[in-house]
Amino acid sequence: MKQIEITVRVNEDVEEAFEKLKHLGFKIIRESDIDDIYMTSKLQELNKNNIQYILKNSILLRDLKLSDKELKKITYKNKEYDINR
Repeated sequence: MKQIEITVRVNEDVEEAFEKLKHLGFKIIRESDIDDIYMTSKLQELNKNNIQYILKNSILLRDLKLSDKELKKITYKNKEYDINR
């Protein structure tokens, strides 16, 4: 099954965002805490102008804590960023 993850930066507190989404009809289907660590072999190439490129080509170590279990994953994601938003 293909998964698509959309991530945006929220400039308000989580509770305010939660209430706005609830007002729009969204409901909680799962709650979790996620700790992500990005690792790269391209550290020598890293600069302020290519951080998105480096993240796109990094390995992601994810510690996912669900209400009933904890999962640890090593993931490679093909990240695509819209720099205009």
